[in-house]
Amino acid sequence: MLLSSAVFVAGTSGTASAAPVPLRGVIEGFYGTPWQQSDRLDILSFCRAEGYNAYLYAPKDDPYHREKWREPYPAEKLSELGALVKAAKAQDVRFIFAVSPGLDVSLHGYKGFVDRQKMIAKLETLYALGVRDFAIFFDDIKDKDGAGQAAFLNDVARELKKRHDDIGSFLTVPTEYFYADMQVDGVRKSYTDAFARTLSPDILVLYTGDGVAKGPLTDEALAKAEKLYGRELGIWWNYPVNDYIESKLALGPVDPLPKGNLPAIFFNPMKYEALSKIALATGADYAKDPEHYDPEEAWQAAVKKQYGPLASDMTLFAAGSRHLENDWASIGLADDPEFAACAERLLERW
Repeated sequence: MLLSSAVFVAGTSGTASAAPVPLRGVIEGFYGTPWQQSDRLDILSFCRAEGYNAYLYAPKDDPYHREKWREPYPAEKLSELGALVKAAKAQDVRFIFAVSPGLDVSLHGYKGFVDRQKMIAKLETLYALGVRDFAIFFDDIKDKDGAGQAAFLNDVARELKKRHDDIGSFLTVPTEYFYADMQVDGVRKSYTDAFARTLSPDILVLYTGDGVAKGPLTDEALAKAEKLYGRELGIWWNYPVNDYIESKLALGPVDPLPKGNLPAIFFNPMKYEALSKIALATGADYAKDPEHYDPEEAWQAAVKKQYGPLASDMTLFAAGSRHLENDWASIGLADDPEFAACAERLLERW
């Protein structure tokens, strides 16, 4: 089912304020070494403590999530997933299980029928462990069969809902997953047009904003993307993930994001689970109260809460490592220029 964000609550001034984002959480969706079981158990506790209500399992380098998606999980790994599902339930956090079949999935004919059955079998295994929310992603692949991908999604989601009346949300990420790649001069490109026209309205689309990792994201920019797609869009926000620039940590707050209503938002972390918590805590503050989110204030509070007596030192260190930028990415608030200059002088002396 698609979560509606058209909910308002009265603010203290009597004016209407945006409600918390209904589906808000952490997506383990980065490239590189996946988190360990202990990391995932810890992040589930963190989600509960910070007010997140979802964790989305989608580690790119879990072979059974992507490269070997057709193959069943080995018994030991399936046992770990079952323990995570139970832990998430104990923390009142929705465990969303994702598969990324796009590298080699067949979408048409007999092979397409077989792959649909393989996907359903995969998701049924997780349903038996207690998972009720699912996602199928088509990001970072070459194939751009928008109609075929959407039909595949529709068929799998419809079959699961036919078999089970307690299926929750069903999410996806298309191959063209950021605004600059979806359109030319405001007109949908052929892939996005076919995907958007074919996809069931019950399936929630996540996109990454104006670019892959480009902030901030305004209400106006979100409205343009939603108009382009003809539906509400959720956000997959690529901060604090640093898998594309591992020489730098992302230790700042998340950028200003839309103040209006969203159906869902997920923050993609670094492979360093503990160090990701500064940014993730600020993301939780945003998701709970989008209209009044103050990045600097949330950042200071997160560092103080997480580092206690070491907060002043961590503030100094983290201030110099907040912004990530390369030739296609620019995200996170600016680094402290004084810290950067001090570090540069130190390196020159060395």
